[in-house]
Amino acid sequence: MLKILFVCAGNICRSPAATAIFQNLLKENKLDDQVEVDSAGTLNNPYPSPPSEPMVLIAWQKGIKLEGKSRQIKEEDLEKFDLIVAMDRYNQEYVFKLDEEKKFYDKIVLMRNFDPKMNSLDVPDPYGLSQKDYDEVFGILERSSEILMKYFRQKFRI
Repeated sequence: MLKILFVCAGNICRSPAATAIFQNLLKENKLDDQVEVDSAGTLNNPYPSPPSEPMVLIAWQKGIKLEGKSRQIKEEDLEKFDLIVAMDRYNQEYVFKLDEEKKFYDKIVLMRNFDPKMNSLDVPDPYGLSQKDYDEVFGILERSSEILMKYFRQKFRI
């Protein structure tokens, strides 16, 4: 079973949305029995939280179920997952720091590397912003996930 992890700061907006979008793509491609998808955050929140309501609403409107509880990324995730996709450079740098021996650098990538309309390396954090900001981020994640799926299938030959 292949494993992919999406990482953002609080694990309540971007990474849970990316997880749900990618899981949906896996189902459409009949690969959901071969790939496990999860998300994590870089912030240490002692109280696991559900995904943010604005992101849940957008996902629901698109027929995608967004669920789960936030958790912080752990060092053992570096070995457990085959691909780790960070939402921005700050979170990517945090994951790099977990990899003190630099054994896993090649599996830690940025989500926007897969965005055909990339105008920044970072997926903006919509937390606390307007519904329009959440909509824009969801669009970025959908576009990026399509290309990421192609990359993932090619890289792991599935």
